[in-house]
Amino acid sequence: AELVSQTQHLHATMHHASRETLAKSAVAERRVHSYVKGMQSRLEEHAKMLGVYAQRGVQSKQRQRLLFSKVEPRLRDVVWLVEHQATETLLWQLDSTWWDLRALVDDFLDGTSKMNEAFGTAVEMLQDYTSQCSMEYPQLLKHYRAAVDAENSAHDSLRDTWRKMLPLLGKLAATITDEDALNRLARSDLID
Repeated sequence: AELVSQTQHLHATMHHASRETLAKSAVAERRVHSYVKGMQSRLEEHAKMLGVYAQRGVQSKQRQRLLFSKVEPRLRDVVWLVEHQATETLLWQLDSTWWDLRALVDDFLDGTSKMNEAFGTAVEMLQDYTSQCSMEYPQLLKHYRAAVDAENSAHDSLRDTWRKMLPLLGKLAATITDEDALNRLARSDLID
């Protein structure tokens, strides 16, 4: 009988506790904590993606340098020499434009990394503010404003990068079209 009484008391206590609603601050803390975890996950994904792009860029530059260091033109006849020089000039034009574009993209990616760092710091501060109460609101606001400034700077950088890239993309397209680059490079591959 006592076991039944204790079980009923435990059941009543559990039922009463499940009816209790969380305080508004606890609900807010849970929401903020969930938001912070989501933002941290997204920031980690962005950081990984930026790392992949940066690593591939370095590898591409190294591979290109290796290829150009091994170029040894062979002279077979005057026609081949003229065609070869024209193709080489075309490659240098395309390569130059390509690396100008890459430099702009690399600069933009560096700026994006800074934005991700600023947002990561702001998200950490938000978590400290809501769950640990380890800082004052003005400190949190300072980090929030730094993150917003970094985001605005990244957007400005994207617009500036795009504005600078458009003429280079036009130059690249015009060089490929005007020089009949694809056919010229295919012929060069057949000859060599």
